[in-house]
Amino acid sequence: MKLAIHSPRSSYYMGGAERYILNYSLWLQKLGEKVSFITYDSPIKSEWFKKFQNNFKGELVLIKSKKIDRLFYKFRNATMAPVWDKEALLFSKESENFYKNNKFDLIILHYDVDCINILKRDKLCLHLHGLPSRKRAIENIAIKIPDKIIAVSNYVKNGWKKLYSINKKIFVVQNGINLSKKPKKSKKTIDIIYFGRIIRIKGVRTLIRSISFLKKSFKDIRVEIVGEGPDMMNLVRLTKRL
Repeated sequence: MKLAIHSPRSSYYMGGAERYILNYSLWLQKLGEKVSFITYDSPIKSEWFKKFQNNFKGELVLIKSKKIDRLFYKFRNATMAPVWDKEALLFSKESENFYKNNKFDLIILHYDVDCINILKRDKLCLHLHGLPSRKRAIENIAIKIPDKIIAVSNYVKNGWKKLYSINKKIFVVQNGINLSKKPKKSKKTIDIIYFGRIIRIKGVRTLIRSISFLKKSFKDIRVEIVGEGPDMMNLVRLTKRL
């Protein structure tokens, strides 16, 4: 099967969805699928993407875009959906020539607005990684475009169906974990575990500061922070100070 993974932000952004997309593409490759990975040729590449480049043996398509280049630093730090929308619309237009010249059995997208400007010749599958907090007109258009929709959980599936009155079937495929990596056994009676991106908006800094207060009552408290991200070294320094 000839697959295209369409993910403009995966070349530079270190998010949960982007991490999943990179790993997912490698697993599809291991399963023997013919995979093309289409992303933006960003001026700065994430450490995750650099590792992916070394391990991915399929077709890696880096789309150059002067329009996105001019707005890159705005897109790079974006946390609001309207900014993501603008990037998605621009990138889908910039990748149009590639899709005109290459036919796929399926194009897999991971952000609903990516579906709007993408060439509609091939079958589209949208993978939903989260649930919007409110209804938006642009998403009401986008969600009707893909031929198939996958959600990461029943919560996400039911939320989208209710929010946008979706009648078509949404398949639930939960995120997997690598069972070859065994967690460390702990003899402690109190544990706090954070698992996710190491970025400021996730509140890991608040967690670390709160532990210094909890230690007054629970001297043997054991905390594990699992993840990667641009705020990692700042949090290591904060931990040492506390």
